[in-house]
Amino acid sequence: MPSTPTIATIENEIVTPTSFLIEIGKPQENITDYKVDMTSNTTESVNFSKCEEPSTSCTFKRNDDLNTVEIGNLKPGTYYSISFFTLYGDLESLNPQILSTYTSKRLCFIVFHQVT
Repeated sequence: MPSTPTIATIENEIVTPTSFLIEIGKPQENITDYKVDMTSNTTESVNFSKCEEPSTSCTFKRNDDLNTVEIGNLKPGTYYSISFFTLYGDLESLNPQILSTYTSKRLCFIVFHQVT
C-alpha cells in the first residue's frame, strides 16, 4: 500500500476568501499519483489547478520535486476538509492526510516595504 502523504506547508498568506494554495511534500516511496477530495457544508464543485473540470475530487500525476495544488471557487468564511491520498497504480493509501481549514471571510492584502 502507498504511504500517507505529507503536507509540506500551507501558505496562510495565500489563503483568500475563495481559494488556497497547498504544497504537498515529496513522498517517501514510489507513488504515481495524488488524489485530493474536498468536503464542506456546501455541495458545490470547486476548481483544482491540476484538473480541467470543476469537481469535489481531483487525481493528478506526481511531480518529482514539489507538488502544488490551488483550490478555487470556494465560499468566503466556509469550513473545508481536504483529504490527500497517494496512489500507486490502482492502489490507494488507506489513511489520507486530512487538512481542515476555513477560507478567509474577506480579502486581505499584506504589503512589505523594504527599509533602506
